[in-house]
Amino acid sequence: MPAITPEQFLARVRKQAPAPAPAYLFLGPEAYYRRLCKEALIAEALNAESRAEGLTQIDLEETSLREILDDARSLSLFTP
Repeated sequence: MPAITPEQFLARVRKQAPAPAPAYLFLGPEAYYRRLCKEALIAEALNAESRAEGLTQIDLEETSLREILDDARSLSLFTP
């Protein structure tokens, strides 16, 4: 996906078109907009009950890339 403004991203997420991408990278000088876009994406992708199992937040200062990739490759025990 090419670079878009926070407003464009929020409009796309709210319309749910197209389907969410496998990964997103939020960059920009405004932490407010990065947080707003992240929260909108999470709200649209996962309902409240699914967030505990379906969302992983990683601190890159504490976690190695190898650990992140291992976690991403592992299957969840709760997957239907």
